[in-house]
Amino acid sequence: NWAVCFKVETHNSPSALEPYGGALTGILGVNRDILGTGLGARPILNTDVFCFAYPSPALPHRPSMLPPEAIIQGVRKGVQDGGNKSGIPTVNGAVFFEAGYRAKPLVFCGTVGLLPLFVDGRTGYEKHTRSGDTIVMAGGRVGKDGIHGATFSSEALHEGSPVSAVQIGDPFTQKRLLDFVLEARDGGLITGTTDNGAGGLSSSVGEMAQLTGGATLELDNIPLKYPGLADYEIVISESQERMTLSTRHFAELKRLADKHSVEITAVGCFHDRGCFEVTRGGKPVAMLDLDFLHGGAPTLELESRWEPVVPRNTTGQPPEDLEVALIQLLSHPNICSRESVIRQYDHEVQGASVIKPMGGPLQRAPNDAAVIKPIFNQDSGIAIANGLCPQLSRYDTYLMATCAVDEAVRNLVCVGANPSTVSLLDNFCWPDPVPSERNPDAERKLAQLVRACQGLFDAVLAYGAPLISGKDSMKNDFDDGTLRLSIPPTLLVSAIARVDRIDEVVTMDFKSPGDLLYLLRAGEIGLAGSHYALINGWESDLFPSLDLAGAARLYKLVHEAIRHGLVESAHDLSEGGLAVALAECIIGSGLGAEIQAARSIEAASSAAEQSPSHKKLRQRLDVALFGEGPARLLLTVSPAHKEEFEQLTAGTRCTQLGVVTKKNTLCLIDNHDRRIMELELSALVRAWRTPLPLEGCEVSL
Repeated sequence: NWAVCFKVETHNSPSALEPYGGALTGILGVNRDILGTGLGARPILNTDVFCFAYPSPALPHRPSMLPPEAIIQGVRKGVQDGGNKSGIPTVNGAVFFEAGYRAKPLVFCGTVGLLPLFVDGRTGYEKHTRSGDTIVMAGGRVGKDGIHGATFSSEALHEGSPVSAVQIGDPFTQKRLLDFVLEARDGGLITGTTDNGAGGLSSSVGEMAQLTGGATLELDNIPLKYPGLADYEIVISESQERMTLSTRHFAELKRLADKHSVEITAVGCFHDRGCFEVTRGGKPVAMLDLDFLHGGAPTLELESRWEPVVPRNTTGQPPEDLEVALIQLLSHPNICSRESVIRQYDHEVQGASVIKPMGGPLQRAPNDAAVIKPIFNQDSGIAIANGLCPQLSRYDTYLMATCAVDEAVRNLVCVGANPSTVSLLDNFCWPDPVPSERNPDAERKLAQLVRACQGLFDAVLAYGAPLISGKDSMKNDFDDGTLRLSIPPTLLVSAIARVDRIDEVVTMDFKSPGDLLYLLRAGEIGLAGSHYALINGWESDLFPSLDLAGAARLYKLVHEAIRHGLVESAHDLSEGGLAVALAECIIGSGLGAEIQAARSIEAASSAAEQSPSHKKLRQRLDVALFGEGPARLLLTVSPAHKEEFEQLTAGTRCTQLGVVTKKNTLCLIDNHDRRIMELELSALVRAWRTPLPLEGCEVSL
């Protein structure tokens, strides 16, 4: 009886100029995208992923650039206010730091909605607008804020970028609008709806006009915030909290709007005359052929040139103290706890959260994915996750894309989602691939885009996961004539899947002393792009790799093991590799782990390795502990299920690493039971709770 819809938007340029307003409108805008799906979907969860430059005196600064701290804190607060005040839980996200995001932060805001398959005898996932229906503008009035918001986001930031292009949202007004639209939907009072986002009425009415073959918009009827707007400004303004509806029952719709204190106005009608017409007092102001409006832009033809990157190998010797290396990794800004951010967002509102952002007995473990139960009288749920690894884009964006997909999918699998139900959503954020005098390496940037698309294509076919939506941002550059900065090519992959039974979900924290620790894998670790290489200042030509077909098979087996109750905990190996994953499980559970060094090295070795130097690297203990690669999962299994689990996973690359212990330490032992590394929980927690430069609550140790 129900469907779900999913959308993730970016608000990068607005957030660079006015971080609070840009991020606020980002989350409110994607909420309206969900509300505008079909006859209207109810937003049930939000996601947020941020890419920032970590504050440092070494970062470049120009007069038109805001301080990095101001960008970070403004963005976090904007998304907080947009979600919390709208009554929508924020259940999943990420924060990634890299100096390349200094001029333009990446602000990804996502929303999932719940949509009835049928409403009043009609399909709820389609629009039913017909010729003769009244065009209705509902919600906030039109102002100058947001004029040219879409066009300014499609160019490099510069000295003349207008702050007036950034809208300032009001979540309380939008909440009333949301409730009104959903009640109008259930009452059969609307035939279609879409949001007023980029391009304002020009886009929303212009898009819905395709359903009937034309529309006329009357400017005299459009409510304004104040007088003095030019005709074109009224049509293209992106002022917030507005929806465009079609109806055959305006009088009844008006009474319902009054009940919700929402302003609605009849601003025109849909017809089948083949044009989008704008009038004032009934006289034409503008008229565009509908086919030209939607299909008239010529296709841009560009050339790309790809040259593989072969980094110079400067990998040094293993550290004398593995404990120091792990502490450094746990305190790295891309690995340390996000609790100070997460606690600012309400993940309990609507009462549907099953697996929350933080888990474990003390609610401090970083769960791999969120799970919610949107229909209270059903046993099934929805899992939501994301994959992001821009650190690999400097080497090969094909690898970045496949690893991002894999990370999103394996995060879902770790909580018990059914891998055969995964749907993906792609957001490309790229430096400008169009050549110019100021952009001489455009052909390489375009080649990186092509490589990423190829990787995405191969990955979604291997995992049988459709790309249901996406948004691309292709002008993520800063250029004031003196300094030009471009972001690293970045692909965010968000993922959603069905959890067949929410009472079968699995979390990442260890459950019981004596449980057996297994590492399962269908990929190879690398040092290139790893945080271990980063903290040591190394360059490496040891790349991670992924067996897409093998990973797809592995994830089905893991799901089978979870479904049969054989898995006590599951956690994906991501930034920081095996040692960081073990530390996070210990921090989340308060239990410990005893790991055999030889088996850790065995789990990092590759039988197919061709290069002697690479084979030697993979046999180093520090590389086995801290190397990073895709398709690697850490599972715990009760001794009572050992035989059944090993039978099920026979034929996969599965290594028993050690055992969960009651003593809350991470202990690494050699073949003679001598301790190579031993770190207590308190030391792990201190490092992992390194403060982030995000304004928010204090989290006590």
